[in-house]
Amino acid sequence: MELKMKKRMKKLERWLMHYYKLIYLIRLDESNEDDADAVHHALKVIDMLLEIKGDIVEEDVISSSLFQWVLKRSCQRGVFDANKQYASELLSVILQQSEKAKTRLSDKVDGMDLLLRALASYKKKDPSSGDESEFMENMFDCLCAALMWKGNRKAFLEGEGLQLMNLMLRERKQSRQSALKVLDHATTGPEGADNCAKFVEILGLRTLFPLLMRTPVKGKRKDTTPDEHEEHVVAILSSLMRWCEDASRVRIMQKFTEHEHEKVDRAVELMFKYKERVQRWESKQKEQDDFEAYYLDKMDAGLYTLQNVVYVLGEVCVHMNSARMRAIKLLKMKSGEERLTKHLIPILAEYQENLGESADTERNRMDILIAKLTASEKAAASGN
Repeated sequence: MELKMKKRMKKLERWLMHYYKLIYLIRLDESNEDDADAVHHALKVIDMLLEIKGDIVEEDVISSSLFQWVLKRSCQRGVFDANKQYASELLSVILQQSEKAKTRLSDKVDGMDLLLRALASYKKKDPSSGDESEFMENMFDCLCAALMWKGNRKAFLEGEGLQLMNLMLRERKQSRQSALKVLDHATTGPEGADNCAKFVEILGLRTLFPLLMRTPVKGKRKDTTPDEHEEHVVAILSSLMRWCEDASRVRIMQKFTEHEHEKVDRAVELMFKYKERVQRWESKQKEQDDFEAYYLDKMDAGLYTLQNVVYVLGEVCVHMNSARMRAIKLLKMKSGEERLTKHLIPILAEYQENLGESADTERNRMDILIAKLTASEKAAASGN
């Protein structure tokens, strides 16, 4: 069986090199049906090799011109067809599997610009078919994968990717939820600081906060859920709170005092929702030896969103007294326990304990927030 597999791999690799020559030397004309079929078969062979032999991405796909060809074919303007969809699927796989592909996205062409231009057509219109919807999601996945490398975040910023995603969120087309996912990737971590600043500058808060207040119901789409919507919105808010300069942070916090503190109400509601979800998940778990796997599963079960919403609520409450008083009132109504420290600090402490060794900045951030929460509670008690 192993010998058969090796022979099959050798045969596939010979086919692959054959199709390299077809694509690059003969330059097939896909307006011709036979040539289009030949390209489709070439893509199929590459797909099989990526599935069976993942290291071929680094060995052959990236080192050859194939990666650039797949990128250009995925982003090619004009009529949507099966080869364009197939190319987008392969591009998504390559970018997700290969760090080298992420770094070489813009080697010979402006790959970030190509991706953004390909997606711009879905700003004001929805895909016309299920296959085209799949193509659009593939391109969003490509963009998210590319943004995992910090150099592409700068290109995304300079290419006005934030403005495009913001417009997609406002247009309320099918691209909306995927644009939200892209914004999450673009703003995460210290590498996303410039994108955070720009998002506030382009009045993105006017788009983001309505999304916080209203979670869309589950529709016909299979690629997103209400929980994912809440996860992305809260994660973006958390990033903005972490990485924006003071003036922008004040603008964010002031939003929580508008309309009788309705956003504080929403944050408390989400905190209880995900806290209860995590507790239900914990009650069903058996004792495990692998704590790391257990913790990752717990994050997937809702802890990630809970940690982000608690961080945002904590920052707002220590800086905006009216927001703190509103949160205390709601906590007392919902649980009988009005002390912020009892609700927020255990979650912040658990998050802090599970930070990596190199996360000194984030660990220090949590120390400061916990200290401020404790001090504000003591000051309020002494004032009474």
